[in-house]
Amino acid sequence: MKVLGVVDEYCKTIVIHDCEFAEDPRMRSLPSSNTLEFDECFGGKLEMMPLTPLWDGHTMTITNSDSLCLKTIFVLLGAPFKDSGCSLWPRVTTLKLVAKGDFVLKFPFKMLKAMISSRREAAGQENLEKNDIELDAIGFKGVRPIRVFHVHGGQGLLRKEREWFEEYVRDFVWDCKKR
Repeated sequence: MKVLGVVDEYCKTIVIHDCEFAEDPRMRSLPSSNTLEFDECFGGKLEMMPLTPLWDGHTMTITNSDSLCLKTIFVLLGAPFKDSGCSLWPRVTTLKLVAKGDFVLKFPFKMLKAMISSRREAAGQENLEKNDIELDAIGFKGVRPIRVFHVHGGQGLLRKEREWFEEYVRDFVWDCKKR
């Protein structure tokens, strides 16, 4: 895997642009960082990735990426799964989807909702209201729920969809693309 950018010297953000992955069987995990950003990723490239490395960060940002890429990332985040070990990125609690310029995000809503539901179920009812500090303090190693979900530049959202996200995600923002 070729990590194409580290935004700062302390490795707080890793940026993967155009999903340019290179085979490296020794790469089992990404460096520790707070944020992983996929920028202009398209599903065909991401699906061909030979090995998806583990990552221990909590915020994922996906910018100007197509629905095939989103589906693949949602699966890697745990959509849908039956046990708590099925997410390669179990600590992610913040998901931001962004469209810049003329790009319009198109969502696989069924897969997105399945991922959010699966992560909530895997975390367990007793852990849904705990923050990361509280979960770390009790030694929680499982999949954490998505607590923050922001979309900037998405298509319009039906009221029933908005209500679903407001019920299942603590901090929900959906800004539509201005036409």
